[in-house]
Amino acid sequence: MSDSQETTTATAEQTNPNAELRAYADSVKEENKKLRRQVLTTRLEDIGLSIDEGLGKAIAKEYDGNLDLADVAAYAKTEYGHQAEEPKVDPEVVNEAHERIETVMSSSEPVTPEVEPDKVAAADAKLADPEATRIDAVQSIEEKLRANR
Repeated sequence: MSDSQETTTATAEQTNPNAELRAYADSVKEENKKLRRQVLTTRLEDIGLSIDEGLGKAIAKEYDGNLDLADVAAYAKTEYGHQAEEPKVDPEVVNEAHERIETVMSSSEPVTPEVEPDKVAAADAKLADPEATRIDAVQSIEEKLRANR
């Protein structure tokens, strides 16, 4: 065997593409696992559970579904009967907000611009009148020509 063939064989053995691909796949799997755990932690906190204790810990160990908030909440409810609490807002805060909205609405004015009437449509409507004259037809044609310029 010549020196160039030995070098080529040794280099091929050192950089095994399959081993590199497996290592990359393993690193991607680990990263995916960490990201899923972070998202699941957030979703469980959103429904009032902690991933480090009690029911949240149990769900984190076994849940392998979609990480949407609705899906995690539905799983917690169907499997364990856990109902996420609705956020409670002080009625006084809601009333104050409604009053501020009413104040703003009562003092506001519409900001829609004035709409120019469509002259071509008006001329066509006048032409469709059974009592339309030759002059109406001429005006309708003139308006259509002006619109196409």
